[in-house]
Amino acid sequence: MMCFNKIVPTTFLCRFPLHQGAFVVGVFVLVISIICVISLGIEILFYKHCTECTTLVMHNVYSFSINALIYCFCMIFVNLWFIWGARKGKSSVVLSWVVITTMWWAQSFALVCVLMSLYIKDSSIGWILALVCAIIAFMIFFYFILVGYAYWLQIRKIARTPIAQDQTE
Repeated sequence: MMCFNKIVPTTFLCRFPLHQGAFVVGVFVLVISIICVISLGIEILFYKHCTECTTLVMHNVYSFSINALIYCFCMIFVNLWFIWGARKGKSSVVLSWVVITTMWWAQSFALVCVLMSLYIKDSSIGWILALVCAIIAFMIFFYFILVGYAYWLQIRKIARTPIAQDQTE
C-alpha cells in the first residue's frame, strides 16, 4: 500500500486543490454515465430493426445492453452521491465511490481486453488506433479514481488532526 500512495496525486492536474478536483471528476463521470444511458437506450430501441441478426445474437446483445443500461443508470446515482459527499467532506461516501468506480473500471477494462483479443484478427491501423485510444481512456479514468482516493486520504488526514493549539489555549 505504501508504494501505491506514491502515485496518488497531491493536487488535481498539478494546479487545483483535491476537493475541487473531486468535484470536477464527479461531474465528468456523471456526464459519461448520462451519455451511456442515452446511447444504450437508443441502441436498445433500434435492435428490433436488425434483420440480419440471429435470435441467439439478438438475445445476447439485448441482454448485455439492458444490463449495461441498468448499471450505468445506477452509476448516475452513485456519482450524484459522490458529488454531494465530496462537497460535504464525507470520507465514507468518497471511499465508497472510489471502490464502486474502481470495480466499474476494472470490469470495463477486462471486457475491452477480452473483446479486443476475440476480434483482432490482423494488425491494421484501425485496431491499433482503437487499442491506443482505449488505453488512453482507461489511464485518464484511472487518474480520476486516484484523485478520488487522494481526496479521501486528505479528508481522513484532516479528520485525524488534533484541534489547533491556539483554539485550546
